[in-house]
Amino acid sequence: MKKKISPPADQVRALLESLRPEVATKGTCRPTREGLFKAVLKASFARIHEYAEFVHADTSDVGPGSFFGSAPLRQCCEDLIALKYLAMLKRKDRDKVIQALMVISTGKASEKQGEFFKRNHPYQPVLTTTFEPPAIDKAKGVLNEVGSRTGMWRTENKLPPIEQMAKKVMLSELYEYLYAATSEIVHFNVRIALRSGWGTGKNEFSFSPSNFAKFYGQFSRVYAAYIWINFCRVFRSALRLSSEFMYAVDAVELAIEGVNRWPELVTYEEMNLPQNDNIILRALLAVQQGERVEKLRKKHARRKTRMQSASS
Repeated sequence: MKKKISPPADQVRALLESLRPEVATKGTCRPTREGLFKAVLKASFARIHEYAEFVHADTSDVGPGSFFGSAPLRQCCEDLIALKYLAMLKRKDRDKVIQALMVISTGKASEKQGEFFKRNHPYQPVLTTTFEPPAIDKAKGVLNEVGSRTGMWRTENKLPPIEQMAKKVMLSELYEYLYAATSEIVHFNVRIALRSGWGTGKNEFSFSPSNFAKFYGQFSRVYAAYIWINFCRVFRSALRLSSEFMYAVDAVELAIEGVNRWPELVTYEEMNLPQNDNIILRALLAVQQGERVEKLRKKHARRKTRMQSASS
């Protein structure tokens, strides 16, 4: 029997679905007219929105799908940080950097592809060279020149690390938390492997990502929505998002703020520790959360009033 969808997740899903027409419109681009940076921005916008829709589409939280579906949070987070950082450049420089990054990454990927297939699947024809060495060297030179001239980076032949970019665009807290969480998911990690074990009471454990399905489902939904909200706010002007779209963004923010427990990096459950069941403490926390939600609601109302006044 399918588990009943929780009200916040159901509300967010409906809001995201209602925005599909505008996402489709804003996700359309003419790179020759709008530039490569705008093309990448729109591609990321569409992907982040569709990912948020994807994780809210099924909240049954059974099976391993919730775990396997959480890894894209890393890319969504990195898109937000890197694009906000590159948006600090002038349009001409942004487009030059995007073009250079495309040449360098394509050249590197085709080189690695050639090495892999030569050893593991040698009879399959694959592209081993996509750009000539002079073109790749030129692209690296562009990155170095723009970084040096603008003072935004000194790294050779590449952008600065995401951590540095996050500091520059005031997203360090998001980076530190979500990168810690998603790095554990996509890299070798002993704790993440062991937490998937479910005890039988006989000092035996059955391992499966399904054992933490509820956690990873909620994790993906809350933080996909969180990144999506930030992305829409940061790039509202660049994407020309409508007032109605931004009202929906506010509504999604209220919905996830109303979630009592946001998923943590280390949980009580995996450490076999009981949560504090003190009735007074829980009541105080509920009051505090209610006050925070109400404060946020009033903030959204003031913003809506300003937006309506500006458009009238």
